[in-house]
Amino acid sequence: MTLEDRLRSQGVKVNGTFDVQNFFDIFARILSRKYGIEITVKAIRKSEDEENQEGNICEQAS
Repeated sequence: MTLEDRLRSQGVKVNGTFDVQNFFDIFARILSRKYGIEITVKAIRKSEDEENQEGNICEQAS
């Protein structure tokens, strides 16, 4: 189940797409300027298997 599917199942209306890499690039640029250091970010999409494994771990811990 994708993030979009999970949000829709909770009643959240999803319009358009969210560019994760662009968000983190801008966030890194803001922090770089604030602290005077260079910050780089690379967003990596998890596979569905990894997401399912994490979900199973959380369910077992509850």
